[in-house]
Amino acid sequence: MLSLSVLLLQYGTIKQFEIPDSCAFCVSLFRLFLRDRIPLTVTKSSINIMYRVLYLSLLYTGCLLLTTNMYGQQTALKTNLLFWATTTPNTDVEFGMGRQFTMDIWGAYNAWKYPDDMRLNLYLIQPEVRFWPCRKFEGHFFGVHGHYGHFNIGMIPFISGLKDHVLRGDLYGGGVTYGYHWAVGNRWGLEAMIGGGYVSMKYTKYKCAECAEASGSYSRSYFGPTRIGFSVIYFLR
Repeated sequence: MLSLSVLLLQYGTIKQFEIPDSCAFCVSLFRLFLRDRIPLTVTKSSINIMYRVLYLSLLYTGCLLLTTNMYGQQTALKTNLLFWATTTPNTDVEFGMGRQFTMDIWGAYNAWKYPDDMRLNLYLIQPEVRFWPCRKFEGHFFGVHGHYGHFNIGMIPFISGLKDHVLRGDLYGGGVTYGYHWAVGNRWGLEAMIGGGYVSMKYTKYKCAECAEASGSYSRSYFGPTRIGFSVIYFLR
């Protein structure tokens, strides 16, 4: 899955956010990346896609830092407390792009080992463009996001559909988000959000956590919830 920022660039709508000429180098790298002129050494297709999305997100982050320094836009660091409740570390960075737009890039990674062969391992990235009806980081916001991830989950005793097997696979898709931001002092804030859209999953089913022989391969797609969060926010400037 290509990140949403690439789609905006490809179709020219990124001009609406008035990215200055100082990002011309970054834009040229995006275009080279789209034409596969930047080599990737990872051979597995799922990991390959993940690294491409991560590379683009980090590159876009660099571009936004340039514009932030030039125009004094706000930059926020965040973490989603709901994912920490599942022991999944996660981080989020959001940049202002003009008066009413921001770019949010969220990622999560869980590599913990659990007792009794339980698996809850994953990585997930969700870039999102947000529109704020009033001003950025104030009140209501609406977003359009994409997502890509890899999961290895199963042998979870309190989930009936996952207590006797393990699922390993990938997911991708996109959707829309609604949320609200509360200011807490000059540099702190809180954010609640919920999103829905499309998710496509391809995975392999195993009878145990260490089994090498698969019991089946499946593809599933659905329209429904795609993100939820309650985050603590710290503003860098």
